[in-house]
Amino acid sequence: GPRDVSVVNPAPGGGISEKRTFTIANNPVPTIATVNPTLGARLARIDVVVTGTNFITGVTSVDFGAGIVANQTVINSSTQLTATISIGAAAATGVRSVSVTNAAPGGGTATRASAFTVQNPVPTLTSVTPTNAQQLETKNLVFDGSGFINGVTTVNMGTGITVNSQT
Repeated sequence: GPRDVSVVNPAPGGGISEKRTFTIANNPVPTIATVNPTLGARLARIDVVVTGTNFITGVTSVDFGAGIVANQTVINSSTQLTATISIGAAAATGVRSVSVTNAAPGGGTATRASAFTVQNPVPTLTSVTPTNAQQLETKNLVFDGSGFINGVTTVNMGTGITVNSQT
């Protein structure tokens, strides 16, 4: 928007000039050069650094698509931002675009195609309870660990053991 500007010379003598108007008309359109890292796993919370141009604090936002939330975006400089993202369990796996937007007035959106890939996490298994069963016995087991995704994660008990259902 418009701003009053003046020129000042200090004492002795000196003084302040008359005011003139200077207008900042529009926010610039951003660009994207790189995205790093270029992949993340479902259920992860990671920092992603985007380089480009025309990033402005309070004006620039970033979008990684459905299922990914940009929790915080920090403008490190006009050429670099860091987005802390959370990748949801339901985020579609595969390659996706990343977009950086500068709000109006002016502004606009830069999109980098195929800039980020969502993959499934490597699960961890810390315990199984109970730890044993008799032959021909049906048993409910509890698996403790991380990286389990409903509808994605499967259980392998080895030859001769059937998994009837899992939740």
